[in-house]
Amino acid sequence: MSALMEDIREAVLAVLPSLPEDKVQSLLNKLASIGVESKSDLQFIKEEDLLANITPIQCRRLLNAWQTQDIKILEKMEQAVEEKGKLILRFFQHTTARTSTDEVERILVSYNKEEKCDPCPCVILLLMAHFKEKYEGLILQADVFSTAADVERTKPLPESPRLIVLGDVLTATNWMLSIEGQVTVGPHQNIVAGMALFSCYYVFNLVYQEEASSTLEFIQRKFVTVYSYRMQLRILEYSYRMQLRILEYSYRMQLRILEYFYRMKLRILEYSYRMQLRILEYSYRMQLRILEYSYRMKLRILEYSYRMQLRILEYLPHEAENT
Repeated sequence: MSALMEDIREAVLAVLPSLPEDKVQSLLNKLASIGVESKSDLQFIKEEDLLANITPIQCRRLLNAWQTQDIKILEKMEQAVEEKGKLILRFFQHTTARTSTDEVERILVSYNKEEKCDPCPCVILLLMAHFKEKYEGLILQADVFSTAADVERTKPLPESPRLIVLGDVLTATNWMLSIEGQVTVGPHQNIVAGMALFSCYYVFNLVYQEEASSTLEFIQRKFVTVYSYRMQLRILEYSYRMQLRILEYSYRMQLRILEYFYRMKLRILEYSYRMQLRILEYSYRMQLRILEYSYRMKLRILEYSYRMQLRILEYLPHEAENT
């Protein structure tokens, strides 16, 4: 087996560890037959490509894993904080009087007071306040001089991932990450790197904790642009619906244009026939008038001729008598 097939085999078994060997081999052959040339090609696989080899649920689990495995979370987070983070801050700063809660206003006041505030934690706090989620659902505070052992000993760390800030959330320079009650990433000086928290959900196949699910879902969709399999199906469904509507509208417009064209053609033909009928009618009337006039003139000429003959006949006897 080639190194590529071995890598793909590991990628399959990482998601479906209990898949029988014959199914695994069948799946590998199928992937090779449809042109998979590298591990990165797996993110382009579609459900219909695999349905003949595995069950629909197994297929969806594979797709959900493969379509997120090559996403560079930290790069996307850095870019998103730089671009979209500022946009979110501007949004809340310009809409505080109309839509924001007291918590949002408090966060903005604290952010504006501090000169060296990192916008990233401020954006996270604003999002959590906007979604009415408590920041403890995602961020825990500890003493600025605490070590990982101190945090594990003094803080009740939950099973779900948490960012641990050493000091004040807005001005802290050191962060930790805990998973399943243990600090797994020691003090780190970059909050964006601390957002490796987000990749934990994909690496360990974890569900978002309910206390911060809306914020994490927002970050997933808008910052990292990772969509769940269901979301991808919804996007595809929406795309097809829009295409169908556009096609339907296009056909309706074509039908209306054709209908209008045929109506105009019928009107032109109708007008043409009417004009021809009027011309023929006028022509026959003129012919009748000419014939009528011709017969009248003939009658007058004949009448005049008979009168002249009668006068001549009357005049001839008188002339004979006089002579």
